[in-house]
Amino acid sequence: MQAELLVLGDERFDPRLFQSAVGLKADKIELIGDNVGASLIRRKRNGWIISTGYSRCIYLEECARPLIARLEPFWERLRELTGQAGIYVEFSVAAYVGAQEPALHLDRRTVQRLAYIGAAIDIDIILLGRGDSGPDVATV
Repeated sequence: MQAELLVLGDERFDPRLFQSAVGLKADKIELIGDNVGASLIRRKRNGWIISTGYSRCIYLEECARPLIARLEPFWERLRELTGQAGIYVEFSVAAYVGAQEPALHLDRRTVQRLAYIGAAIDIDIILLGRGDSGPDVATV
């Protein structure tokens, strides 16, 4: 599983300025026109992203907890900055499903923290083929 907090915006949103204003270094900064991975698809929004990276946890709450803890000192500033027009906030999860089925549960406190900054929740379930154990950790 991999969990991320994405702060996205149009061409007026500068993720580097957002990073400075929040005081937390992003794991990824994406700009309009950047390629999506190795594909020919281009990004349509600028983004500031905090990520847990890929882990083999099967419980969503367990996977989300380190991300929420990392953001904890910045909640007030995140709320202030993400309330601006044209900014979209999303808690995004990629759940890789193979032999073990993940538990896709978030406790009330986690949902409240995400709602506090106006985050939508997106969970993508990726079905793995036989013998596939998830993404190559080096490429995530």
